[in-house]
Amino acid sequence: MNVLKQFWETESIGIKSVEFEKPNEKFLSDIRFTGERYEVGLPWKHESLAIDDDYDLCHNRLRLLHRKLQKRPDIMAEYGKRIEEQLATGIVEKVPECEEKKERIDVHYLPHHGVIRKDRVTTKLRVVYDGSATTDTREHSLNDCLFAGPNYIPQIFDILVKFRKNRIGLVADIEKAFLMIGICEKDRDMLRFLWLKNLESQHPEVVKLRFCRLVFGLRPFPAILGVVIDHHLSTYETSKVETVKCLRDSLYVDDLVSGADDNEKAFKLYGESKEIMNEGGFNLRKWHSNSEELMKSISPTEDNASSSTHNAHACEVQEGTQVKVLRSIWGTRTDHCYLISRT
Repeated sequence: MNVLKQFWETESIGIKSVEFEKPNEKFLSDIRFTGERYEVGLPWKHESLAIDDDYDLCHNRLRLLHRKLQKRPDIMAEYGKRIEEQLATGIVEKVPECEEKKERIDVHYLPHHGVIRKDRVTTKLRVVYDGSATTDTREHSLNDCLFAGPNYIPQIFDILVKFRKNRIGLVADIEKAFLMIGICEKDRDMLRFLWLKNLESQHPEVVKLRFCRLVFGLRPFPAILGVVIDHHLSTYETSKVETVKCLRDSLYVDDLVSGADDNEKAFKLYGESKEIMNEGGFNLRKWHSNSEELMKSISPTEDNASSSTHNAHACEVQEGTQVKVLRSIWGTRTDHCYLISRT
């Protein structure tokens, strides 16, 4: 029972227990496309009280985290690898020395910890940043200062019913969806965090980093993703009407759960949805279908895309007959779908 509870809590990190506001025209009014990705400012509540930088809180938690990681060298290496990859790809950046002593009122540090997901084949470690962290001396956290935003998350039951009506099922997900959305420069210092050089050392040096992209752990991140994707899809409403409608009806956060009546329509859906999302900086990957014919058509396209990017994980078609689709298991060969019990 406890194992199942932990599974659901891990799967719904950042989405579970979020109270969304009604749609607000001012929420993310500063969306812009940089030519590579969308960039937004954080949706601040103007009436919010100023919060501390939380450097001491984060420093203490980091030292505690380091002691725990030293007992698990494999996890420590994976943790370090995750952050090094984010540095290399521009997801995070080092705080310039000239900005390290910036006014405390304009700076905030996020504590973080690792969540191990034993059910995942690839990424078993997820680094989660605590936007709700606070101290005994104040009431407000960073998340308290941000609007949660409108709810763009549809009902899972509705998505699954529509999915099962299709003779040809087609599912995929958006690669690192939240990390594909940039954060404007004026807000990046509110998304700082601390890390360590030379993890194997007993007393490693502390380094200051900051996010350039959307952080997994901020209360409004599901709404920000939903608003940005909806904004992007609106630019195709007149040119690719059917595909845009399908994407809006079939996206559950970063999961695409869709399909069509036949292979031809399904392949068209694949091609157009892939193209549309790519042009917004989002990569649809891990394609599955109950149609072998459709998968044979998709595979060469995905293989070529992987070769051109020199990244085997950038675009991929997943093999296997048991696929997790939202909160169910889909057998692609038998075309049977089984809900995962929560009791």
